Amino acid sequence: MIPLSFSEIKKKYKNICFLSFDPQYQKQIDMLLLFFSAAGFNAFIAADFDGLMGKYFNYRLSYGDPTNPKIELREDLMRHKALLKEKGVPIEETDESDTLFVLLNSIRLHSINEEVQISLWKLGLEKECAFYDLKRRCFYKCSGPVLSNVEYHVAWHCNLKCKGCSHYSNLISEPLFGTIDSFTQILMRLRELFDDILIINLVGGEPLLNKDVGSFVLVSREHFPKAEIRLFTNGLLIPRLDEQTLAVFRESKVNVSITNYPPTNAIKARIKKVLSEHGIAHIFNRNVSTFDYVIGETERDAERNFKNCSQKLNHLNDDGRLSVCGQPLFYDTIKHKLEAKRELSDRDWIDIYKEANGYEVLSKLHTPIPYCKYCNETNKVYFQWEAPYTKELHEDDPCLIRVK
Repeated sequence: MIPLSFSEIKKKYKNICFLSFDPQYQKQIDMLLLFFSAAGFNAFIAADFDGLMGKYFNYRLSYGDPTNPKIELREDLMRHKALLKEKGVPIEETDESDTLFVLLNSIRLHSINEEVQISLWKLGLEKECAFYDLKRRCFYKCSGPVLSNVEYHVAWHCNLKCKGCSHYSNLISEPLFGTIDSFTQILMRLRELFDDILIINLVGGEPLLNKDVGSFVLVSREHFPKAEIRLFTNGLLIPRLDEQTLAVFRESKVNVSITNYPPTNAIKARIKKVLSEHGIAHIFNRNVSTFDYVIGETERDAERNFKNCSQKLNHLNDDGRLSVCGQPLFYDTIKHKLEAKRELSDRDWIDIYKEANGYEVLSKLHTPIPYCKYCNETNKVYFQWEAPYTKELHEDDPCLIRVK
């Protein structure tokens, strides 16, 4: 994405349409609308776009006088035109090339932003799309699709080996690392498919077991300079990190996300001291006392699971397979060690080296995959956290507690 100046907006557009809205930034959006309105634009928040906005926020017809609402967007962009007419809302026809469609760069909106990009692409309006960065307070023009997030295993094995690990890291006895050459090739290919990636998650296993973890950070920053880089860790190895790695984390603006397991909590002060002294952004997540059993053997409603899924993290494997959910790729990697037998399909992932269009990739990532049928997302079961534990769990295990 490249910065978009006010003079460039003024030169080409008459209408500014905000297609995503985060109540957390209500005042900032109101100020933007006032500014553009005062500058002679038709500035507004879309009431709905292809039915997407209504999923997340209350229906809002216009900014301004509530007694005289007006939608200044082409009627064929609105799936809910019947509802608008029923409410007596006048709809002004405009040339779509005069409208700049703005998405807010907000973590809470990442999924809906991808859906809106897909909808704009299907309407042939993808070149009139921009992002507004709520933190930097500036506009960025998109020359192609923007992927919200990806995750990659820097290391598959772990030093904790938690019972029921959803990545099966507790069952991997020998060191198994991601490779920097494969990761570099993957990022180069994603650079061809996407204008940008907003978040790159480096995960495990325990990623700090990989002595070359700093190289994964550097190559991420090289290929996607604006991306937020997050490293997910149990934190136990942070007090032992060398100065060079800590410097890379600081200079590359890595956000370290620490899962607060009981052993982590015991040395929390030491972890915090090291990261704070080196100027590294970090956050301690919730205290872990239970895990949920993610994938079972019973087949369920795949579409329902996908609709309710909270784990759409776009996982990448070294061979260039990308899946909206890491589970089929985790299973494919470790299935030789598992008793549970599940079906895998080529439709469970995308080969990024065979895809020609980033918008097609986005569209596929927003489609249920066959492996969704094994998910327990709508049938949660929990168990007490325990480590080390190197046995496989099954859904009939007596330690599992079903939530009514």
